[in-house]
Amino acid sequence: MNIVILTGAYYPNMSATSACIDKYIQILKNKHSIDVVCPLSQVHFEPLNDPKIKLHFVFSRMWKWRMLCEENIRNGRNVMLNKVVVDLFRIRSLLLSPISYPTVEGWQMNPFYHELEKIDQDKTIDVIISVVNPICSVFASRRFKLKHPKVKWITFITDPFTFQPSKYKYVFFPNRRKIRNYKNEKSVYDIAQMIARVKQRFGAQVAIYHSALNDFSQPNEKTFVMKYILSSLSKSVVQQIVNEGKCRLVYAGALYADRRNPERALSVLSQIDDIHVDFYISYSNCNSIVDKYLSETIKSFPA
Repeated sequence: MNIVILTGAYYPNMSATSACIDKYIQILKNKHSIDVVCPLSQVHFEPLNDPKIKLHFVFSRMWKWRMLCEENIRNGRNVMLNKVVVDLFRIRSLLLSPISYPTVEGWQMNPFYHELEKIDQDKTIDVIISVVNPICSVFASRRFKLKHPKVKWITFITDPFTFQPSKYKYVFFPNRRKIRNYKNEKSVYDIAQMIARVKQRFGAQVAIYHSALNDFSQPNEKTFVMKYILSSLSKSVVQQIVNEGKCRLVYAGALYADRRNPERALSVLSQIDDIHVDFYISYSNCNSIVDKYLSETIKSFPA
C-alpha cells in the first residue's frame, strides 16, 4: 500500500506534531511504502539513512532563504547580518498575518498539493494521512481528495484550528475569519474517511475529540483514538522504578517557554520524595529549565 503523510518539519529537525506521527511511521514502513511530505527545515544536511522512508520537501524561495539564514546563525557565520535578515522575515510575517489565509504559512498549500500530484504520477497513492499543524497540509489533502475521490484520507488532529484563540490575534474581522475557518474545518471532517487523534486522558486532545463529535457533527464510527506510543525504557530502568515502589508520573509532548513552561511544575515535583517523573519531550525551547531539575527522580527521554 502506498501511504503519503503530510506533516510539519520532519527531517533533519523534527517538529512536535511530526514526533507524534513518526511513531506510527516507524510501524507502517515495515509493511507499506511510505512517503513523507514536509516543509524544509534546514538547507544543508545529510540524507535520511532510512531506505523505507522517502522524503519530499516543500518550500518557497523566501522560506529557503530564511532557513539558510537561521542555519548560518547556528553555525556562527555572519551572525549579526543573518539575525537582521531573520528579524526582517519575522516583521514581514507579522505584517502579512492579518491578510494571510489560513495562516501566514498559507504559501505551503500549493506546494503540498503539487507534491501529492507528483507522487501520484509516480505511484498511485492509496492513503493520505494529513497532520493538523500545519493546517495547510490538511487543506492540500482536501483539494487532492476532491480531485481523486478514490484515495483514502485520514486527518490526524493534534491541535485545534477554528477554536484556537491565537488564530484570531492579528487578523482583521476575527468573527468573519472564525466563520470561514469553521466552514473549512467542517468540510475537512465531512470529506475525510477518518478523523484520528492521539489518546490522552486530559487537556487539549480530549477537547479536540469532543469538538469533532459535537461542534462539527461527526459520527463516532468515523472519529477514532490512536494510542500515544512512547520510546521504550530499558528493562533495568523499568525494574528499578518498580522496585522503588514510587508513584510514577509520565509527561509526553512538547514544552514551550511561553505556553507550556514547566518551571512551576518542576519546582513542585522536585520537592516530593515518593514519586518518579519521566518526561518524553518531542520538542522544547526551554531545555535549560528542565535540565536544572533533572535528578534521580526526574528524568528526560527523547519522544
